[in-house]
Amino acid sequence: MAIANESSGDSPYVVVAALAFDETSEPVLSEAAQISAAANRELHLAHVIHEGPHATSKGELRSLENHLNEATGELHRLLDKQSTRKRVICHVRVGDVARSIVQIAVDLSADMLVIGTHKRNAVAQLLLGSVTKEVVALARCPVLSRFPRTTPVRLRLRA
Repeated sequence: MAIANESSGDSPYVVVAALAFDETSEPVLSEAAQISAAANRELHLAHVIHEGPHATSKGELRSLENHLNEATGELHRLLDKQSTRKRVICHVRVGDVARSIVQIAVDLSADMLVIGTHKRNAVAQLLLGSVTKEVVALARCPVLSRFPRTTPVRLRLRA
């Protein structure tokens, strides 16, 4: 994929990769790293912990702190698997997942947002909702969605 860098070099081309720490994370990170490398710009990784904002007891706060530490560790683990040498900034937030991802992109004036999606049928989407669908509806920048590759791609050539 070729990305034309139309910026003057002074303004960064910002790519945000939204990582859910599931089977979509590695394809999303790989795609976002390629885009940011092609544009020669920084990459921002975002993970949102879906928790209520009402953590008041010591146990709830400790649990939230553990989630934040685990998320940070997982971001670093995923980064270690990539061979990116560009500047990478990690963002971990707590709240509504879709709205927080979009807010991170807005805060950074992102030029592109990369997010994973699952192959769900209409009934599953109706029951479970779709973070990706909500992000696409709310985002102010282009959104690239990636499916996890679960089966190898095979080409059949006919003679």
